[in-house]
Amino acid sequence: MKMSEERDEQPSLAWKRLVSELHHRLNNDLQMITSVISIQASRTTNPQTAAALRAAQNRVRAIVGALGQHTSPDLAVVHFGNYLDDLVRELAAEFGSSDRVEMEVTTADMALDVDRAISLALIANELTANVLEHAFPADACGKMCVALSYAKPALDGPCADRCGELAVSDDGRALPADCNYQTAQSTGFHLVRALTAQLRAHISIEESPRGKTFRI
Repeated sequence: MKMSEERDEQPSLAWKRLVSELHHRLNNDLQMITSVISIQASRTTNPQTAAALRAAQNRVRAIVGALGQHTSPDLAVVHFGNYLDDLVRELAAEFGSSDRVEMEVTTADMALDVDRAISLALIANELTANVLEHAFPADACGKMCVALSYAKPALDGPCADRCGELAVSDDGRALPADCNYQTAQSTGFHLVRALTAQLRAHISIEESPRGKTFRI
């Protein structure tokens, strides 16, 4: 019986080592991609091109983060609540907003499979970057709140027990009057719409005199 147990454990240990090695190599490859994009961004003299390259770099970083230290050893689960706080604060530092934009991040202990975690990481990256770039341009000050929580879904169904909700709020500059997130052609909004559909989720924007909230 003891020998049988040892034989059963060997494939499991070998598989864990393989997964760990693949994880390590993938992270190294993604980090190399961000470095190459950073070099290209620093060498371009076109501000729009540089901004597009930095946005691409942040998207790759979001994927790297989702596969990082908050991932289970077998890469099956990402503890997304822990990672979201890191993502938001790293973006604030990237945009130079840490000293002038108050950040409030509240998260539930939400475990997601890797595919969902990557999609949600990219959505959170786009919404947060959008607020930091457009709601608080230049030296503007204010407050941004990012919340990940469980909420009761509006409709009954097979997942009617609990569903996740991501909300990104700010009290900064309002959206342009002609902005329609459902038809906007910017890369950011296009990504958010596509990934929201992939998650079988719903996106809404709530606006008031006190600010606006993007809700997934």
